[in-house]
Amino acid sequence: MKEMWKNKNWKKKMEIKLDFRNIMEDVIGSEHGISEKDIDNIKEKIFKAHKSFLNDRKSGKLGFYQLPYQKKEVSEVLEISEDIKIKFDNFVVLGIGGSALGNITLHNALNHRYYNLLSKRDRKGCPRIFFLDNIDPVWIRELIEIIDINKTIFNVITKSGSTSETIANFLIFLNLLKTSVGKDWKDHIIITTDPDKGDLKKLASEE
Repeated sequence: MKEMWKNKNWKKKMEIKLDFRNIMEDVIGSEHGISEKDIDNIKEKIFKAHKSFLNDRKSGKLGFYQLPYQKKEVSEVLEISEDIKIKFDNFVVLGIGGSALGNITLHNALNHRYYNLLSKRDRKGCPRIFFLDNIDPVWIRELIEIIDINKTIFNVITKSGSTSETIANFLIFLNLLKTSVGKDWKDHIIITTDPDKGDLKKLASEE
């Protein structure tokens, strides 16, 4: 399973097809449509870009390609998630840009459109999920108004460990946790960041 993507049969089953016929000139006209010639003119660039991606994948530079095959990490995440299901009613993601968009995309793709309004039974025991990808004080205040901080866990995500907006939001909830939860506040935080450097790494080590 480690390198299943190399298996031709598996690749055939999993391939994604992009149907762009309705943007072609023979469908919507030459004024706004794309012609075969337009595509031919960029073929070389497309093949070059694709080759670059394949090379980076083989070299390990693009590590995200291997995420589905990291059994150890997946097992650890599943173990933690079971503990979260038991202890918490709310799961709040603090992150912006790429640290939030991927999670939001997966959540929207895999879960009920109105997931947070479902009963805990219909959510299969899982907590409600909130994404705070903005420093808007109104967003923060309104989130605080609807969650029980004692039953909430926060996943703070910043690859660099120095994203100012994420750190700012984290400090707000860190103070709230210390005030409301007390000595067990650390049990309410999961940090996803660079393991060696960054302000978040430093802050986590100090705390």
